[in-house]
Amino acid sequence: GACNSEKFRALKSAQEMAHDEDALPEAEAVMSQKLVKQLADAGLSSLQAVLEHLGILTFSCLGKLNGEELQELSQRLRAVGFGPGHTCALRQLCSAASEEESDLEKDSATSVTKLLSTKLQSALRCSGLVQIQMVLAQCGVRSCNCLANLAPEELQEVRAALNAAGFKESRIQAFTDLQNDIARACQHKSTGTPEVVENELAISASSHSAEERPGKFRRLATPRSWCDEKTEQLLALLRNFRGRELSDTLEEELRIALTTGVMPEDEKAREPETPTRPERRPVTSVKGDGEQRLTRHRIEKTLSHSKAIQADIVKYRDKVSGKLVEARVPTAVLALLKLRASCSGKPVSDQKLARMAVDVMEEHAFDPVRAVASLSPSSLLCPTGALRVLGSGFIGIVFLEEETGEVVKVMLDDFAQKEYELCRVFAQAQLAPAPLSLNGPCSVPGGDLYCIRMEPITQTLHGLLCAKTWRGLRHGLAPPEETNAARIGSAVVAALQSMHDKGLVHGDLHLHNIGMKDAHSKQPIVQLIDFGRSASKAAVTGPCGDAFRAGHEYDVCRFIRELCSAFDELQRDFEDVVQECQKELRELKRSKETEAPETDWQLHHARQLAGLQAFLEEEPKGLENAELAFNTVLAAVWYYV
Repeated sequence: GACNSEKFRALKSAQEMAHDEDALPEAEAVMSQKLVKQLADAGLSSLQAVLEHLGILTFSCLGKLNGEELQELSQRLRAVGFGPGHTCALRQLCSAASEEESDLEKDSATSVTKLLSTKLQSALRCSGLVQIQMVLAQCGVRSCNCLANLAPEELQEVRAALNAAGFKESRIQAFTDLQNDIARACQHKSTGTPEVVENELAISASSHSAEERPGKFRRLATPRSWCDEKTEQLLALLRNFRGRELSDTLEEELRIALTTGVMPEDEKAREPETPTRPERRPVTSVKGDGEQRLTRHRIEKTLSHSKAIQADIVKYRDKVSGKLVEARVPTAVLALLKLRASCSGKPVSDQKLARMAVDVMEEHAFDPVRAVASLSPSSLLCPTGALRVLGSGFIGIVFLEEETGEVVKVMLDDFAQKEYELCRVFAQAQLAPAPLSLNGPCSVPGGDLYCIRMEPITQTLHGLLCAKTWRGLRHGLAPPEETNAARIGSAVVAALQSMHDKGLVHGDLHLHNIGMKDAHSKQPIVQLIDFGRSASKAAVTGPCGDAFRAGHEYDVCRFIRELCSAFDELQRDFEDVVQECQKELRELKRSKETEAPETDWQLHHARQLAGLQAFLEEEPKGLENAELAFNTVLAAVWYYV
């Protein structure tokens, strides 16, 4: 009786602890102090709660509302009972906010995710749904109890909000499953079943282990009768599987694990109780796992999302003749081999890398999808689907994930944490895509490997100015028009001026590191990437004005030099293509004289001749337009200097 009483008191204490963890945190001001003060000065303090609910938390955010959003805001205010005087004063405040320059230090808001209960945050973290916390907070779902008691139409409204925020259907379905599990747990908790309550509390108990193994969600409780029935069916199948018998010890452990969701005690003892840092994933070999067989569905999915497969021309020494020969290999294969060589800690020459790339392509029948997959990109924290290489070096690669559009930088450097912080600083200044996550470290013989994921970018400035399109059977130059190039030059100048005003230095400003968003619109946006050599004046103590002024001058001069070099390279490629076309044209004319007339082969040659002649006539105009676009951007930056 005393033992049962002690267990009852422990269970009651656990229930009270779980209730406390699901309690809402104390009320905290979410809106920035500057916006609160401006609303008070304008006599609009009563609008604070409505603006917070609509996600307007800073004074600069209020100034960035366009005409349609401001009209919608006015309609919302009138709908909840505010008069025309309130909306008129708010429009005047929006106008004043749009004219004032934003100050991130004085106009920063508190994250609304702090309004969620500890238990709900743990549940979302365990199920890999941390990114939806912002949407739930805006919808007013702040605790597990609130989430469990949502009506079907209310749950559908939250799902619609997640869909409008851009989350994939898989994430929305995972949220629905989490809501069902929490609702089931709360329902059985009211019956007072000890096993159910214990499993329902597994969310808060596994919050620390979830940090060590992100994405794993400890299963919530299910009815006991269902567990017993399914457990016995599964054990009966295992007893007769291929004539093998289960030992009594293993059968008992399986029954415990299936019915209560609790690991055996010896397995618990092996796990660290309080991990101090994320677990490192060792990479013991730098060889690809080509034994993993690609499914046809995965190949078709990769090809469907691949817009273009980049290729580089490399030189390697032939094993038979000993001569230097050229070959065209996918850029992704070459970049992954270079990164693997860096991870091994041993220097590898360019010729040897080229020879390795050719061997990989030959081994997989020159299939680029299988060749990339054979190099195990996931073991190096690289994307595994359709990808494009934006830039590569000896210690890092910058990828563009074709399916999601996200930018992924994988680097072998301890500077990754600092670069992640610098990326956040540039993103706050609206000069870079916002960083999404920092993964790593992944231990390799050459050091620690990190991965930074950033928001999607449309294209780079190099890809925009050197764009090509189909002209017959060949790719011809298709640069932006002069008016569009002038807007791009103005956007680059605005980005340089913003970097100067905010004390930011990039350090590696070339055309591949300048992303363009809405490039063909009236207001293109510049988004920088690759902050391995960047610096922020705010992070430096002591006088540093001269150093940052010199750094800004270096950024401008480096950009001008890279712009000129990019056009020179484009012109050389144009000359090579023209020479190749002229050579092919001469060969076709020579063969035309020897072939008999009115044959199918002769007609095919005639079509090829007409296509090559048209290409040679039109392509010089494309080069002139490209030169005009380059000069327009250069003139805008030159006037800035």
